[in-house]
Amino acid sequence: MIIVWLTLAVALVVHEGSHYLLLRLAGLDPKPSFHFPGLGWKFHTQGATSRQLVDIWLVGPIMEALVWAGSALLFPTWAWELLLVMVVEMATNLLLPGSDGRRALRLLRPGPTISTITGLSPEACETGAGAAVSDAPQERFAER
Repeated sequence: MIIVWLTLAVALVVHEGSHYLLLRLAGLDPKPSFHFPGLGWKFHTQGATSRQLVDIWLVGPIMEALVWAGSALLFPTWAWELLLVMVVEMATNLLLPGSDGRRALRLLRPGPTISTITGLSPEACETGAGAAVSDAPQERFAER
């Protein structure tokens, strides 16, 4: 059982770390703060475009899935348990309101855009000029 808990710890660090690294690679200053309800970090993505936000929100769950799958390959006796936890984690990361996947889906599907979510003009959102996007505005519009 220790393998599952260690994998969970590594997956959490990799998930949040990949968000952070992608923000830094995009030239943004993520300004992380601990966010207990999601048991992770909240990153302020000031200046990110809609496309960058989708990439930033999806990289965490993708990298986390790779950690779970890799752990299942390294520890085949625990593979079913690890894959079961991975499925639950991925469902949480991609489907729950306020999760990475729901926020990315919100920007990808037709309907309200980031400009309507943030109140900024579409031009400002596409260029990142003055955009200050945090988790709070998206969570408010995550439910339909």
